Amino acid sequence: MQVTRLRTVVGVLVLALAVLFCGRLNAGVTASISGTVTDQSGAAVVGAMVTATNVDTGIATTQSTNGQGYYSFQSLPLGKYTIEVQQKGFKAYQKTGVVLDVNDALVVDVPLQVGQSTEKIVVESSALHVETSNTQMGEVIAGKEMTDVPLLTRSFTDLLALQPGVVSTASGMTGAYGGSFISAGFALPQVSGDQNSGAQSVNGMREAANGFILNGILTQESGFSGAGAIPNLDSIAEFRILTNNFDAEYGNYSGGQINVITKSGTNNFHGNLFEFFRNTDLNTANFFAAGQRGAYHQNQFGGTIGGPIRKDKLFFFADYQGNRKIQGVTSVISNAPATSLLQNGDLSTVSGSFYSIDPNTNVITPKTVQGTAWANQLTQQLAGQLNGQTVDVGEAYFVPNCTAAGGGGTTKCVFPNQTLDPANFNSISGKLLPFILPSNNANGTFSTSAQKLNLHDNKFSGRVDDNTRFGLLSAYYYFDKFDRVDPYWASNAQLYPGFSVDSVGHTHTIDLGNTKTFNAGQPGICSGRCAEQSGRNDWRAKRAGNPGNRLQQLGDRRSEPAEPNHGKYLPGIGQLHDGVRHAHSEDWSAISL
Repeated sequence: MQVTRLRTVVGVLVLALAVLFCGRLNAGVTASISGTVTDQSGAAVVGAMVTATNVDTGIATTQSTNGQGYYSFQSLPLGKYTIEVQQKGFKAYQKTGVVLDVNDALVVDVPLQVGQSTEKIVVESSALHVETSNTQMGEVIAGKEMTDVPLLTRSFTDLLALQPGVVSTASGMTGAYGGSFISAGFALPQVSGDQNSGAQSVNGMREAANGFILNGILTQESGFSGAGAIPNLDSIAEFRILTNNFDAEYGNYSGGQINVITKSGTNNFHGNLFEFFRNTDLNTANFFAAGQRGAYHQNQFGGTIGGPIRKDKLFFFADYQGNRKIQGVTSVISNAPATSLLQNGDLSTVSGSFYSIDPNTNVITPKTVQGTAWANQLTQQLAGQLNGQTVDVGEAYFVPNCTAAGGGGTTKCVFPNQTLDPANFNSISGKLLPFILPSNNANGTFSTSAQKLNLHDNKFSGRVDDNTRFGLLSAYYYFDKFDRVDPYWASNAQLYPGFSVDSVGHTHTIDLGNTKTFNAGQPGICSGRCAEQSGRNDWRAKRAGNPGNRLQQLGDRRSEPAEPNHGKYLPGIGQLHDGVRHAHSEDWSAISL
């Protein structure tokens, strides 16, 4: 009794929302079947009863043909259907295996034959069908097709490029998720920590011009317009990517329209468990990592379950996926300084940058000191090794065979014998040098795969569908939370290890919907959805080295600001703080009606 009352209250509330916002529809989550019922002469059969029954849930929808013999089921849930037509004086007609994908608009015309209504004509639908009632261009990829393919990240967005007109890889120029050019100055954490955002060019449009729709609601992060929610692959019934000639219900996006529909429960219980793993022992070394093989341990696990709460009426579906990944990240620093330079001031490994030699004449052209102020600063800073000499404007930094001071109170070159006395190191620079690692390869590069990416992600969702007298009610909830620690800040510059970044993000989506058919004699549909999506991504600099290091302790004599959370620490060395500080954050929230 309590369950019945609760269903009645929920039904009234959702129906009220549907009626209130009828006409303000988001992208469709259903499909349609329409057609004309005729007799053997081609004349319209008026008043024939047409029933569309979902094979999996047993939900049946019935209406009668109008004066032109026309019927139309404009909003049917996805799935496999059986179409039955009955009229006095004619044999019963049944068409089985009619498959509805998202946004399908199938035309099923029914030719009735004169005979007893106890007789039945059974027709099996073809697996392939051609839509003749709309001009949309795109492709539907079903759940089984997705799970049968060994996708590296188990994300439906990895399959977008199967559609003609979609560029297979992102350019990396949008600034959204790193790449060759990071326009924002920082890289946005990927969806769920490591999944493809779907930021790909469709038919030459911008990568941020695609629309991502989940169960009829827009699910985009507002920063760079990538997908904000990517459900567990095993929970997706199908998705459709439209690339051209969209219906009027799609707007605002000139690229592709990606419409994802999750699974719902049926009259039978069904579910699965899965585990996918990758391991260091199965990998080879990175070619550019000097033979080093970084750690790689990944486990993706989870499951789904769905079934009836009340057969033919009330259904549920739930899923969970966890992702744990530890991955050694290869870093290669070209032109890394030698140990002798960092510790002893030996400039021999870089002295070639102080001059150039003409390959034809062997004439040496030194680089010289420019400006009086700079010359005076060098004289003051290098006083300990100049022995009373001065640095003059136009003086060479170094030329071959420069070993001593010159006459007339000036040096022959600024750095004779290719040396810089460590005693003359700037006090702040001397304290920062331990963070610069020397080359560890013969080619003058520094490389390591010891630093590890660590990802911890959990996502789950639940869906309930209820066939009531108020309409077909549906409720969907999705939640995803990840914590990813990167050993290197995403940047266009080469970075040394030791300054990791912690990215924390979460997304949740709530979707309530109702579809009601009014006046079966003259079919009318009112469908409404009320949805809310929000998300947050934080970039947090994690501490490294001595947590007590601050500007003053590194030798900077400027006073620290009063604000406790900002400005105390060197740019790029904020990680030295005792604790964790937010570096960047992104929030988005949207309510759809």
